[in-house]
Amino acid sequence: MKVSVVRWRGFTLIELLVVLGIVAILLSLVLAGVQRVREAANRVQSSNNLKQIVLAVHQFAGSRNGRLPSLGDYAPPMYWIGSVQIQPPNISQPPLFVRLLPFIEQGNWKRQYGTVALYVSPADPSAGPALAKGEPLCSYAANGVVFKDNTGQIPASFIDGMSNTIAFGEHYARCNNVEFNYTEWMMTRDRPAFADYAQVIPETAGDPPITRANEPGVTFQVTPAVSRCRPSLAQTPHPGGMLVALADGAVRQLSPGISSAIFWGAVTPASGEVLSDW
Repeated sequence: MKVSVVRWRGFTLIELLVVLGIVAILLSLVLAGVQRVREAANRVQSSNNLKQIVLAVHQFAGSRNGRLPSLGDYAPPMYWIGSVQIQPPNISQPPLFVRLLPFIEQGNWKRQYGTVALYVSPADPSAGPALAKGEPLCSYAANGVVFKDNTGQIPASFIDGMSNTIAFGEHYARCNNVEFNYTEWMMTRDRPAFADYAQVIPETAGDPPITRANEPGVTFQVTPAVSRCRPSLAQTPHPGGMLVALADGAVRQLSPGISSAIFWGAVTPASGEVLSDW
C-alpha cells in the first residue's frame, strides 16, 4: 500500500508581496474612514460650540436692552515716566468671552479663570498641550468689527442683516508664537478676535460698495501648521473650510475658495454690500 505524502508549498515572494499589498490597502481604507468620522465629529462639536457662544451673546444683549458686549474697553491714553511709555489698564468692563461666562453656565465671571470646554475646538491642533494645565485658551475668534466697542446693538447695528454678518469664526489658540486667551482685553493681537486692531481688516469702497481686505486676496487660512499660521488672520483646522456663527445664531461652513469680497463683506455689519450666494 502506497502512502501519499502531501508536501506543503510555502508562499512565493510574489504571493507574499501581493498579500501584504492587499493588507496595506485595506488598512489605508480603514484609517481614512476613521479620519473622516473623527473630522465629522469634531466639526459637529465645533459647530455646537459656536452656536452656544452666539446664543450667549443674544442672552447677554437681551439682559441689556440689546447692547452687545465689546472685545474690551478702550485703554486710557499712554503717558511717559522718564523715557518709558506706560499704558495704564482699564478693566472697568471685562472682555467679551469673560462676560459671556454666566450665560454659558460657567458661574460668576470673577472666579479663577481656567479652561472652558466651550471655548476650545476639539480639532484645534494648537490647544492640546495647554489643556492639561487648565489655561484659558480660546479656539474661537470674535469679529472685531462687530464687537469693537460698547456701541453695538441688536438689531440696529446690523444694517446688512444679521444673517449676512459673521459674529464668530475659528482661530488657533496658539498661532506661531502668539497665544489667544479669552481673558485678554487690551487692544493687542493676542485677544481672540479677527478683523481686529493690528490685524488684516476690511475696507469698503465703490458704488455699489464692495468690501475687501486691506491686504489683497486674503480671507482665512485652512489647516495651516501651527508654526506657519498668521495671528493677523483667522484660521480653521477643518479642511472643508471655516465654521462661522452668524449674528442671527446660524452656523455655516465657508468654502476655502470663498471670494475676498464676499468674506469681508460678511465681516462688515453695515457697509451696504449686496452679497451673492455664499
